[in-house]
Amino acid sequence: GQPQPAQVRWRDPDLHEVIDFLSNPNHVVKANAAAYLQHLCYMDDPTKAKTRILGGIPPLVALLSHELPDLHRNACGALRNLSYGRQNDENKRAIKDAGGIPNLIRLLKKTRDNEVKELVTGILWNLSSCEELKSHILEDGVAALVSHVLVPASGWEGGEVERDPNTDVWWSTVFK
Repeated sequence: GQPQPAQVRWRDPDLHEVIDFLSNPNHVVKANAAAYLQHLCYMDDPTKAKTRILGGIPPLVALLSHELPDLHRNACGALRNLSYGRQNDENKRAIKDAGGIPNLIRLLKKTRDNEVKELVTGILWNLSSCEELKSHILEDGVAALVSHVLVPASGWEGGEVERDPNTDVWWSTVFK
Protein backbone atom coordinates (compact mmCIF):
# COMPACT_ATOMS: atom_id res chain seq x y z
CA GLY A 1 0.00 0.00 0.00
CA GLN A 2 0.75 3.63 -0.42
CA PRO A 3 1.94 5.61 2.59
CA GLN A 4 -0.79 7.85 3.95
CA PRO A 5 -0.07 11.59 3.93
CA ALA A 6 0.40 13.02 7.38
CA GLN A 7 -2.85 14.35 8.68
CA VAL A 8 -2.78 18.07 9.20
CA ARG A 9 -4.91 19.20 12.06
CA TRP A 10 -6.30 22.69 11.76
CA ARG A 11 -7.52 24.69 14.70
CA ASP A 12 -8.63 28.25 15.10
CA PRO A 13 -6.19 30.38 17.08
CA ASP A 14 -7.20 31.12 20.64
CA LEU A 15 -7.88 34.69 21.74
CA HIS A 16 -4.41 35.16 23.24
CA GLU A 17 -2.80 34.09 19.94
CA VAL A 18 -5.06 36.43 17.94
CA ILE A 19 -4.04 39.34 20.15
CA ASP A 20 -0.36 38.41 19.70
CA PHE A 21 -0.88 38.38 15.91
CA LEU A 22 -1.87 42.07 16.10
CA SER A 23 1.83 42.83 16.69
CA ASN A 24 3.18 40.48 14.00
CA PRO A 25 5.66 42.11 11.59
CA ASN A 26 3.63 40.81 8.62
CA HIS A 27 0.90 43.35 7.80
CA VAL A 28 -1.40 40.71 6.32
CA VAL A 29 -1.24 38.73 9.58
CA LYS A 30 -2.07 41.91 11.54
CA ALA A 31 -5.00 42.76 9.26
CA ASN A 32 -6.38 39.23 9.46
CA ALA A 33 -5.98 39.14 13.24
CA ALA A 34 -7.92 42.40 13.60
CA ALA A 35 -10.67 41.12 11.27
CA TYR A 36 -10.89 37.83 13.18
CA LEU A 37 -11.03 39.72 16.48
CA GLN A 38 -13.88 41.80 15.07
CA HIS A 39 -15.70 38.55 14.27
CA LEU A 40 -15.01 37.01 17.69
CA CYS A 41 -16.26 40.08 19.57
CA TYR A 42 -19.47 40.53 17.60
CA MET A 43 -22.35 40.30 20.11
CA ASP A 44 -20.09 38.43 22.60
CA ASP A 45 -19.60 40.49 25.75
CA PRO A 46 -17.45 37.89 27.59
CA THR A 47 -15.01 37.81 24.64
CA LYS A 48 -14.98 41.62 24.57
CA ALA A 49 -14.02 41.71 28.26
CA LYS A 50 -11.41 38.98 27.85
CA THR A 51 -9.88 40.86 24.89
CA ARG A 52 -9.44 43.91 27.12
CA ILE A 53 -8.03 41.86 30.00
CA LEU A 54 -5.52 40.14 27.67
CA GLY A 55 -4.29 43.52 26.41
CA GLY A 56 -5.92 43.49 22.98
CA ILE A 57 -7.03 47.11 22.89
CA PRO A 58 -3.64 48.95 22.79
CA PRO A 59 -2.37 47.07 19.70
CA LEU A 60 -5.66 47.74 17.90
CA VAL A 61 -5.37 51.45 18.69
CA ALA A 62 -1.76 51.36 17.44
CA LEU A 63 -2.97 50.00 14.08
CA LEU A 64 -4.97 53.22 13.57
CA SER A 65 -1.66 55.00 12.92
CA HIS A 66 -0.45 52.50 10.33
CA GLU A 67 -0.22 53.51 6.68
CA LEU A 68 -2.30 50.63 5.25
CA PRO A 69 -6.06 51.21 4.83
CA ASP A 70 -6.85 47.51 5.37
CA LEU A 71 -5.33 47.76 8.84
CA HIS A 72 -7.40 50.88 9.57
CA ARG A 73 -10.60 49.21 8.41
CA ASN A 74 -10.06 45.98 10.32
CA ALA A 75 -8.79 47.63 13.52
CA CYS A 76 -11.76 50.03 13.46
CA GLY A 77 -14.16 47.13 12.95
CA ALA A 78 -12.75 45.36 15.99
CA LEU A 79 -12.77 48.55 18.10
CA ARG A 80 -16.36 49.26 17.07
CA ASN A 81 -17.47 45.82 18.27
CA LEU A 82 -15.37 46.04 21.45
CA SER A 83 -16.97 49.39 22.33
CA TYR A 84 -20.56 48.50 21.46
CA GLY A 85 -23.08 48.35 24.30
CA ARG A 86 -23.50 50.17 27.59
CA GLN A 87 -22.22 47.13 29.47
CA ASN A 88 -18.80 47.57 27.83
CA ASP A 89 -17.80 50.85 29.48
CA GLU A 90 -14.52 49.31 30.71
CA ASN A 91 -13.56 48.66 27.08
CA LYS A 92 -14.49 52.24 26.19
CA ARG A 93 -12.24 53.53 28.98
CA ALA A 94 -9.44 51.21 27.82
CA ILE A 95 -9.74 52.59 24.27
CA LYS A 96 -9.48 56.13 25.65
CA ASP A 97 -6.56 55.17 27.94
CA ALA A 98 -4.69 53.66 24.95
CA GLY A 99 -4.93 57.01 23.12
CA GLY A 100 -7.87 55.87 21.04
CA ILE A 101 -9.77 59.15 20.84
CA PRO A 102 -6.94 61.29 19.40
CA ASN A 103 -5.88 58.41 17.12
CA LEU A 104 -9.43 58.02 15.83
CA ILE A 105 -9.66 61.77 15.20
CA ARG A 106 -6.31 61.76 13.34
CA LEU A 107 -7.52 58.86 11.20
CA LEU A 108 -10.81 60.64 10.49
CA LYS A 109 -8.85 63.68 9.29
CA LYS A 110 -6.49 61.76 7.01
CA THR A 111 -8.58 58.95 5.51
CA ARG A 112 -10.37 59.29 2.20
CA ASP A 113 -12.11 55.94 2.70
CA ASN A 114 -15.81 56.42 3.48
CA GLU A 115 -16.02 53.02 5.15
CA VAL A 116 -13.25 53.99 7.56
CA LYS A 117 -14.98 57.34 8.23
CA GLU A 118 -18.18 55.44 9.03
CA LEU A 119 -16.33 53.06 11.35
CA VAL A 120 -14.54 55.91 13.16
CA THR A 121 -17.79 57.83 13.69
CA GLY A 122 -19.40 54.60 14.91
CA ILE A 123 -16.65 54.03 17.46
CA LEU A 124 -16.89 57.64 18.67
CA TRP A 125 -20.67 57.19 18.94
CA ASN A 126 -20.16 54.04 21.02
CA LEU A 127 -17.58 55.76 23.23
CA SER A 128 -19.92 58.71 23.77
CA SER A 129 -22.41 56.46 25.57
CA CYS A 130 -19.91 56.36 28.46
CA GLU A 131 -20.69 59.58 30.34
CA GLU A 132 -17.11 60.26 31.45
CA LEU A 133 -15.79 60.09 27.86
CA LYS A 134 -18.18 62.64 26.36
CA SER A 135 -16.03 65.64 27.30
CA HIS A 136 -12.90 63.98 25.83
CA ILE A 137 -14.71 63.36 22.55
CA LEU A 138 -16.02 66.93 22.47
CA GLU A 139 -12.61 68.43 23.28
CA ASP A 140 -10.65 66.28 20.84
CA GLY A 141 -13.17 65.54 18.14
CA VAL A 142 -15.99 67.95 17.54
CA ALA A 143 -14.04 70.20 15.15
CA ALA A 144 -12.86 67.21 13.11
CA LEU A 145 -16.35 65.69 13.02
CA VAL A 146 -17.80 68.96 11.79
CA SER A 147 -15.12 69.65 9.17
CA HIS A 148 -14.56 66.09 7.94
CA VAL A 149 -18.06 64.59 8.24
CA LEU A 150 -20.81 67.19 8.62
CA VAL A 151 -19.58 69.90 6.24
CA PRO A 152 -18.68 67.52 3.40
CA ALA A 153 -22.07 65.82 3.78
CA SER A 154 -23.90 69.13 3.71
CA GLY A 155 -22.37 70.44 0.49
CA TRP A 156 -21.32 73.68 2.21
CA GLU A 157 -18.19 75.56 1.16
CA GLY A 158 -19.08 75.05 -2.48
CA GLY A 159 -18.11 71.39 -2.27
CA GLU A 160 -20.08 68.78 -4.09
CA VAL A 161 -21.37 65.82 -2.19
CA GLU A 162 -20.42 62.65 -4.03
CA ARG A 163 -23.41 61.08 -5.70
CA ASP A 164 -22.23 57.53 -5.63
CA PRO A 165 -25.27 55.22 -5.25
CA ASN A 166 -23.88 54.04 -1.91
CA THR A 167 -23.23 57.56 -0.59
CA ASP A 168 -26.78 58.21 0.60
CA VAL A 169 -26.81 54.93 2.49
CA TRP A 170 -23.37 55.69 3.94
CA TRP A 171 -24.31 59.17 5.16
CA SER A 172 -27.54 57.93 6.68
CA THR A 173 -25.48 55.36 8.59
CA VAL A 174 -22.99 57.99 9.79
CA PHE A 175 -25.76 60.30 11.00
CA LYS A 176 -27.90 57.65 12.70
